[in-house]
Amino acid sequence: MSKHTNIHDSFFKDVLSDRQAAGIFLREHLPREVADLLAPDLPELLPGSFVDELLGQHHTDLLFLLRCAPIWCPSVTRWWTSLR
Repeated sequence: MSKHTNIHDSFFKDVLSDRQAAGIFLREHLPREVADLLAPDLPELLPGSFVDELLGQHHTDLLFLLRCAPIWCPSVTRWWTSLR
């Protein structure tokens, strides 16, 4: 890897390690249809190594947990209200 790539990678990791900056970046760069589904919570930075269900090891630079916003469904709301 070139020296410039390492500088870029380091800068990118430093900036996106801040949850506020990561949230802004993801909302601005994800497709609008996806960004609109996200909860207002800040992304959670997860450990960069994990083992999948097939016991394969994976390593990431940055891994985020993003929560989806609750979805309002009128028919379910009417059903739930009728049970009360």
